[in-house]
Amino acid sequence: MPEDRISVLPNAVDPNRFTQTDEARVHEIRKPFTGKRVIGFVGSLKPWHGTETLLQAFERLHLENPQTHLLIVGDGPQREALEQFTERAGLGQAITFAGKIPHSEIPAYIAAMDITVAPYIPSENFYFSPIKIFEYMAMGKPVVAGRIGQVAEIVQHGKNGLLFEPGNIPELTRALVRLCQDPALGQALGACGKAWVLHERTWDRNAEQVLQKAEQLIQENQVII
Repeated sequence: MPEDRISVLPNAVDPNRFTQTDEARVHEIRKPFTGKRVIGFVGSLKPWHGTETLLQAFERLHLENPQTHLLIVGDGPQREALEQFTERAGLGQAITFAGKIPHSEIPAYIAAMDITVAPYIPSENFYFSPIKIFEYMAMGKPVVAGRIGQVAEIVQHGKNGLLFEPGNIPELTRALVRLCQDPALGQALGACGKAWVLHERTWDRNAEQVLQKAEQLIQENQVII
């Protein structure tokens, strides 16, 4: 099929769910990490999500800055191996595995995080429209993500997030250290990301684009299948 006959819409976010949170619930989640900079990941614990890379980077970060905590929300086949790594590294008190939680709870967990991560690893066939990044941004959180595929089209390095070479543990560590040392930078990146995603990546915005494309095809007397 000719390229001009194909339109691709990425995933999006529901701003009504990811701009308002139950502050009491956020406080409850955050309480065990009081006084710490919380690094957070939300997603399934599968190899391509790069959680092993994240744990190794966090190990380095925590050695430099013990006032940090890693909060991992989600479950999957890698969980046991990740928990074993955590114990071997002596990080049992610095890493929390929250497990699988209802999606309705995700906004509160993201709100409890200071820095959010999408640590994708190198993948030849990578093609994702990562909802987690849109959700992170909608909550106004700074995003650190692997520079791969469509992720690099969403996260503009130094503007609405920070990018690192996929699988590069030292580079990811440096990005996390930078945000831990400069909260104002994190706030600026988060604010920019939130403004962008609420303008460009909501489901209502996607619906508008579908209607616009349909109207265009009707005006051109093309058949919609």
